[in-house]
Amino acid sequence: MLIVEDDPSLGRILEETLNHQGVPTQLVRTAQAAVERIRHTKPKILLLDLMLPGDSGFTVIERLRGEGLLADTPLLVYTALDLNLQDHERLQLGHTEFYSKATSTPQDIQARVSELLTPAGDHTR
Repeated sequence: MLIVEDDPSLGRILEETLNHQGVPTQLVRTAQAAVERIRHTKPKILLLDLMLPGDSGFTVIERLRGEGLLADTPLLVYTALDLNLQDHERLQLGHTEFYSKATSTPQDIQARVSELLTPAGDHTR
């Protein structure tokens, strides 16, 4: 799983929460680092903050879409921004879900990631 989060504290919390549940993670802090990492190693899930230094998360999605990358990879947008319908449409990349940092905790994200990684019909986790 690739986590794109520029806040060092939140990034560490997300990594620890997911690693504790056995989900291997990689953390990057910029849009450019995210795109470069994805070009080399396709993650099973992408957790993306939108407010990043330099280019935004919107730019990450535009680049991935333009290069045909991750169309079949779940995207979890985890942001403090108040997104409108047009933003949701701009951020669609295959299976896309939206989570607000104001209302969703790292544990909520971990629970959803576990669901996404559990094969259909396997309810032993």
